[in-house]
Amino acid sequence: MVPPRRSALSLTVAVLLLLPLLSLGEVLPLPCTGGVRCCVHGRPGEAPVGTAAGGILRRPVTLRWGGHPALIQPSERLAGPDPNKAVGNKFLQTMQQRATATKDDFDPTSVAEFMCSLAKLDVAPDASTTQALLQRATATAEEFDPTSLSSFLWALAQTGVTPDAPLLEAMQKRATATAESFDFKSVSDLLWALTKMGVTPDAPLLAALQQRAIETAESFQAQSITDLMCAFARMGITPDAPLLEAMLTRASRITFDSMTTVDLFWALAKMGIEPDAILREPEQLRQYRARYSDLHPTNPGAHLWALAKMGIEPNRYDMEKLQLSATAMAGDFNAQNIAEILWALSVMEKQFTLHPRLLKAMQKRTTELAGDFDPKGLASVLASFAKMGITPDA
Repeated sequence: MVPPRRSALSLTVAVLLLLPLLSLGEVLPLPCTGGVRCCVHGRPGEAPVGTAAGGILRRPVTLRWGGHPALIQPSERLAGPDPNKAVGNKFLQTMQQRATATKDDFDPTSVAEFMCSLAKLDVAPDASTTQALLQRATATAEEFDPTSLSSFLWALAQTGVTPDAPLLEAMQKRATATAESFDFKSVSDLLWALTKMGVTPDAPLLAALQQRAIETAESFQAQSITDLMCAFARMGITPDAPLLEAMLTRASRITFDSMTTVDLFWALAKMGIEPDAILREPEQLRQYRARYSDLHPTNPGAHLWALAKMGIEPNRYDMEKLQLSATAMAGDFNAQNIAEILWALSVMEKQFTLHPRLLKAMQKRTTELAGDFDPKGLASVLASFAKMGITPDA
């Protein structure tokens, strides 16, 4: 047994050895918020999907901007489920094999709960299990209730599975028929899932869900409001005026954490909506802006763009984090990312000292992707450098 003094000394040495590793920029801290999208049963607070225990995103990922469906919000799950997580895991393999063998005995609730549980475990279902349960869902589509339906599609979206046309058609038809029974969470989960999969709901379903969201507006919580608004932003559709007013009125009465506030303002910015027009009380708007500036650099490009677009100034510490994160992830940016980040920096450069390393990384990545820029992007990049008064390096 190690004496107490040696144990303490060993711990100190271990911490000192680990400190240099924590400054390499490869591990980015993420918030751990409650009310995260969940499944059939109670939806307790948990770390945002896509994070490991302790709220850590372990590696840089490719950021994709542009139109629907590639558009991603600041806290969007950037890394997909691990397709190899079940490999070598006898328990997970056995469970999936048994599900495949007994698929004909699954009812809609069991289908939804099984797929949703895999999604929460960050496990991509194997091909045979996916095929078996998708077939079963198609066969029992008329029996799905709103909770099972929205949870099932949420799970598919989380695990990167896009249903075939017959199943999507059956699910949308069933959702339209049962829309009056949807609760607020099912409305937001369903729209979020469909747009995550790159599917724009058909007109009858979209109208029914908007109406149901208005009817249940007073029950919406921060995460659900954010998911709903982000779904519309992803589709490139502005909600009907009554729904928009209902959601933002509800938003002004409840508490948002920093990440849901960031996502909400990102969605409003993408839709060209200025919240000042609806959140008329100065104190309410001040609280929004204060929460928005408490940033976490999960997706620095989206954060920088949204901040500049909304005219919101983060504190210097958060701006430092954003620039460091953007520098570390520059190699994953595409042409549109670069154009929008440089535009954001040009808007905010008078308020903050810009990192030379970030500007150099942006120049390097621009050169690498020169063939991907369209005329608008080229003009935007040069205009941003000109506005900042910076001549790019030779």
